[in-house]
Amino acid sequence: MEANTPLLLTDEQMRKFITDGFLILNTDFSEDFHYKLMERLNHVYEEEGNPGNNLLPRVPELQRVFEHPVITGALTSVLGPNYMLHAHRHGHFNAVSNPGGWHKDSYWGYERMRNHHPWWAMIMYFPQDTPVELGPTGIMPGTQNYESRVFDADEMETEALASGNAGTFALIHYDIWHRSTPNLLGKPRYMLKFEFMRTIAPEAPSWNNAETAWRKPQTVNSPLPIMM
Repeated sequence: MEANTPLLLTDEQMRKFITDGFLILNTDFSEDFHYKLMERLNHVYEEEGNPGNNLLPRVPELQRVFEHPVITGALTSVLGPNYMLHAHRHGHFNAVSNPGGWHKDSYWGYERMRNHHPWWAMIMYFPQDTPVELGPTGIMPGTQNYESRVFDADEMETEALASGNAGTFALIHYDIWHRSTPNLLGKPRYMLKFEFMRTIAPEAPSWNNAETAWRKPQTVNSPLPIMM
């Protein structure tokens, strides 16, 4: 495989994404790459505050992240080869112990009916080591299929955490419910959120497809029943 060839998702990874609404991904960037990117982030936030949609121009090193074969392969698999990077992006900074509220992102409001066809997806990038104590993003598996704002707190035991070493990514369905968890260490925690969208309706699988029949993933975190 050539260095820049997208590393497409497998059937099992796609089954997991369809069922749980997210995947945790890792790349092979060096520790030095993440360290220098963090230095740049710290400088921008200290001197200018949160750059919001101007995140990529202010931290241009991020472009390398979204050109990595693991990331281009995952986005190609879910959104097709002609996906595009949306203009909206945001750097989430968290250094406090209070958790954030459960929510899903939507330009059209929370009352919008869900769309099980993935025309949108988000990448959450954690440039620093993010143990559970540092407040990784919490994700509620399967909630991309919810059709209303109603959220059952009793299902929080199924919460998944985007925790890992520097360079951990969460690929999430646009409609999935998520939150920030408590930062118990009080150290800077960045989560850089970028949105991507499909531009052409699919005519064939765009992942590394080998099986035509649907079957359950080997592990299921979603509280919702899985149809066979």
